[in-house]
Amino acid sequence: ISAPIMIAPTAFHMLAHPEGEKATAKAAAACNTIMIVSYMASCTFEEVASSCNALRFLQLYVYKRRDVTAQVVKRAEKSGFKALVLTVDVPKLGRREADIKNKMISPQLRNFEGLFETQVRPSEGSGIEAFASRAFDASLNWKDIEWLRSITKLPILIKGILTREDALKAVEAGVEGIVVSNHGARQLDYSPATITVL
Repeated sequence: ISAPIMIAPTAFHMLAHPEGEKATAKAAAACNTIMIVSYMASCTFEEVASSCNALRFLQLYVYKRRDVTAQVVKRAEKSGFKALVLTVDVPKLGRREADIKNKMISPQLRNFEGLFETQVRPSEGSGIEAFASRAFDASLNWKDIEWLRSITKLPILIKGILTREDALKAVEAGVEGIVVSNHGARQLDYSPATITVL
């Protein structure tokens, strides 16, 4: 890559551009850098993969339904993604006041069609938070890296590392890399700024 800067996983690119993540992938290819495609992409993983020759990693959460996680991993492998980026800093989605006030309903998550309901409409609060609470496995721990390793040959990076101790545990768990991140300071109150832990 041209610089040690990647495009972080962000959701719903079609809210900003009609081509969504396909346009972002083309920009990544033009800049000779890596795009980490969000699990909440507007486009399917396959559409992003076929749009250009960008170097792509796939953001991954471990879901309560492990069969869904395994299916996502297999699709990433088949579509030519070069690594998995396991996000570990979201045991529960952060309280997003604007989403709650506006009763945010996530756009259709096409990558999960037929696997589980993604357009959750709670009586109050955020639909995205309700979906994440139903889908994400909040009990994620270091042993889950071993499980993930057992279902893929792709390199695994961990995103959401903020301490030296966790960086060492990640190395001990055998991951190929870490992404120092506080998830944009939008998930857990009082997370240190990423730059302060480097």
